[in-house]
Amino acid sequence: MILRKKTRHLLEFYAVWLLAAFIRLLPARLAIRLGRFLGAVTGRLIKERMRLGHENLKRAFGDQLSHEERCRILRSLMELLGEALVESIIVMPEDVEIKERQINQLQDEAQSLTDKLDAANARLSELGEEPMIVSQMPRIMAAMLTENRDVQQINDTFGGLRRKIDRVETELTEGQIADINVIIK
Repeated sequence: MILRKKTRHLLEFYAVWLLAAFIRLLPARLAIRLGRFLGAVTGRLIKERMRLGHENLKRAFGDQLSHEERCRILRSLMELLGEALVESIIVMPEDVEIKERQINQLQDEAQSLTDKLDAANARLSELGEEPMIVSQMPRIMAAMLTENRDVQQINDTFGGLRRKIDRVETELTEGQIADINVIIK
């Protein structure tokens, strides 16, 4: 008896694993459609759960919903559950690796930008100008990365820093800009 149960569980595991592998091979739109279809089919196979869903909707809404409306809600629910399952399968470990590469690239860019700003600030100080206050930038970027901020937010922060550099460049004379550009490049 225990051996039959273990064998059944093993077969179910491999069936789901093969289905997940197949879904990952499909284009995303087709995979999501397949998920909706599988959800609808599952809804037809688990009649007892669907009956329970009908009863719960009837208790919650009384006569406000007709039998057809309750059926439509439950069918839609099952389709959306299938879609959600497929979407969770589509997100692959490679996506995490891509995000890690983006984070590493942003960290490298932040360090490079910080080094250039330090050099530019040193030159501004030599020229008697007010240095740009960006000494906290590495800590800000590190905090954003550890908080798992969206890559777009981090890019926006870099954009703000780049705009500040541009603004400082417009306020300096051409000779001062040339001196700073030599340092930055």
